[in-house]
Amino acid sequence: ITLRIERLLEAGLIQEAGGLAAQASVPNDDDFARVQATAILYANRVQDACGAATQTRATAGDVFWLQLRAYCAAASGDSATADLTRDVLVAQGHSDVAFNSLVDGLLSKKPLPPGAIAQPTAVHVFLLQQAGLSIPIAVARKLGTAASVLVLRDSRNAPRARFEAAERVVSTGAVSATELRLIADAQDLPLGRVANAASDAANVPYVMGQVLLRRAASIEPRPDDKARLVAQALSLGDKAGLLPLTAALQADLVATLKPTPGTKVYARRFAQSLLLAKR
Repeated sequence: ITLRIERLLEAGLIQEAGGLAAQASVPNDDDFARVQATAILYANRVQDACGAATQTRATAGDVFWLQLRAYCAAASGDSATADLTRDVLVAQGHSDVAFNSLVDGLLSKKPLPPGAIAQPTAVHVFLLQQAGLSIPIAVARKLGTAASVLVLRDSRNAPRARFEAAERVVSTGAVSATELRLIADAQDLPLGRVANAASDAANVPYVMGQVLLRRAASIEPRPDDKARLVAQALSLGDKAGLLPLTAALQADLVATLKPTPGTKVYARRFAQSLLLAKR
């Protein structure tokens, strides 16, 4: 069950992982306890974060559990335990300005961005969500898929940050075509970059290639050249093992193409992509 929760997180299925973690029980298993707590915190399950499912926080001595213990004590009004636990963290050389800022902001109901988080964990992600703050892309780079999914789904984040997060997790299946299309169309690309889309797309990561070709095709006035750009995007998606996602992403462009003698060579690819996109 530990592995099941881990796989759900790696697939970006955060709420599913949190729900399973909240229901499961594997006594006397440190690995499970940590994965269980991590999933609950990523899923922002406030009722479970300081409940029986994370009871290991009362006895474990590493930074993750000590920080969760300090927060839960402070949130429940047990300032003595909270202060003592923070003193233990400092004594162990684990003073964390960002953690303290987030906890103090939540308690005072005046949350502020905590600045750089040197060693982020799911505890920081939970506190950021509780404070109504965005997950920084720098945090997602260190934590992996689940944090990156939270970044790409937060419309308050800069388009470039959401794009980077999507690039990091697209191969997991965590990004929907709708999400990817919104992120792609929000990118600010220099016209020169778009003009070279056909030659550049094969030499950049998947999402950037799709963004370049999508933008180039959307402004290309010549039907045969438009079709060629869309066909290239679909071909690259196939090579990346992401054809269903690519088909759904580019389906609106494919549907606008008119059959011509010059586009006959792409007919099978376009028909296949429309079927995959359920169009």
